[in-house]
Order: sequence, then structure tokens, then C-alpha cells
Amino acid sequence: MRACPTAMAFVSGVGVPAAERSRRPTGSLVHSRPSWGWRAVKTVRAPQQVRFVAQLSKPDGAGASEINFSKLDFTEGNEMSGMVFKPEPTTAAVDASGSRARLQFSAACEEAVNNQINVEFTASYTYYALFAFFDRDTVGLPGFAKFFQKQAVEERDHAEALIRYQNKRGGRVHLKPVAVPAMHFSTEDNADALYSMELALQLERFVQEKLMEVWRVADREGDAQMCDFVEEFLTQQVDSIKEISDYVAQLKRVGTGHGVYHFDRELAEKA
Repeated sequence: MRACPTAMAFVSGVGVPAAERSRRPTGSLVHSRPSWGWRAVKTVRAPQQVRFVAQLSKPDGAGASEINFSKLDFTEGNEMSGMVFKPEPTTAAVDASGSRARLQFSAACEEAVNNQINVEFTASYTYYALFAFFDRDTVGLPGFAKFFQKQAVEERDHAEALIRYQNKRGGRVHLKPVAVPAMHFSTEDNADALYSMELALQLERFVQEKLMEVWRVADREGDAQMCDFVEEFLTQQVDSIKEISDYVAQLKRVGTGHGVYHFDRELAEKA
């Protein structure tokens, strides 16, 4: 920042040249030629009335100095007591494990987020496997294929949201191996349709339980913002569990015959 030719004082967000303000009969201004940093000056607007003004200034031969807000002259108390601004040296560097954004984000919360990222990616991988199965030419149920593809993308989006959140809070993302469980489909009499929905229901319930564990960690660590963030996922999980529970009940009603074909058509229209 370059020094201005005329000292500038800032009062209530409006900048006025100090020379001009000093000529006004309504008050007097203590000022100095600016170059860098901040210091406190006073302006007298009327008898018995003192207001704080922040002015840009730089001590000769010195760099940017700190500001101790507890020493500022406030007329009605000082709610900023304890706030001290210390400029970061231009040569300072943040190491690989540090973060400027990290604030009251415990290691336990950081680990819980990383664990949930793995859970979400695992769920997404499982749904992709279901999508691949129902999209085969020997199965031919495009409605189921679209539904599970949509679920896979949704779980992947959840994992990416958690990655962004980890970075936002100043944590470090550690991706873990992803595994998919062995699935035993039977194409006889369309029994694979009910089997897949029951598997999906179990998967959604599992993700819900894991999210609750993350919420409990955040609550134990006193991280209210993280609790609020996780609760958005919990609401979505409750909706998904109810939706798939309905599908399981409906598939049990229609049996394994022609009803699966009509159920698949309805899934295709919703997807």
C-alpha cells in the first residue's frame, strides 16, 4: 500500500482529508502523515464527546505494528477487549499440516469426517455395482438401473461435500480403500429386484448409523457448526430410508412375476 500525499482520517466509514477536517470549526483532529499500519487518534466533535478514529500510519523504520483493541478509547465500554491483531510476516509460510482457516476443529472431528467420506464412497461404489447389474442385457430392468445410478451419484456427491467441508474447516482429507460387498443375484423369477432393494435399505440404514456417530463426535467436542452440518445429511437419510422401505413393501406385494415389470416402469419414470 503506498502512502497518500495527505493524511486521511476515517470516521463512520467516510474518509475526509485531515487537513480539511482540521479547518472545520466543529472539532479538531490529531493526525500524522500516513504510510503503513494502524494507530488510534481522537477527534473532538463537540464538548464532552470523544470518538475513536482509526488512521493509517507507520513508525519510521518499522514494519506493520500490532493493534491491541483493549487499549482503544471507547466512550461506552470496550467489547473488543482481548482482541489483538498481529500482522503475519511476509516471509511466513503455512506448513503442510497447518491451516489459516482452522478454528476450534478438533482432531477427533477431523478423523470422523474422513471416516464418513469413506462410508459415502463405499455406498456409492455399491450402488454403481447394482446399476451395472440391472443395466445388463440379460437383466433388462432399466428403471432399477436408473434408480441405483441416481443413488450412486447422490452418495458420491455426499462424499465430495464432506471433502469440501473438511477443507473449509482446515482439516486434511485422507482417502481410504473402498470395498464393495459380494452380491448374490438370482435372475430366476425376478427375485433380484427384491434382493437389491433390501440390500439398498440395509445400506441406507448403515450410512444413517455412521452419520449419527459423526454427529455424536461433533457434539462431544462441542462443535455446534459441525453438528448443524451433519444434521442436513441425517434429514436426507431419513427420507431415503422411508422411500426404499416403501419400495421393499411394494415389491413384496407384487411378487416376482409381471408386477416387477410394472414396478420397473414406475422407477424409470421417477428417475
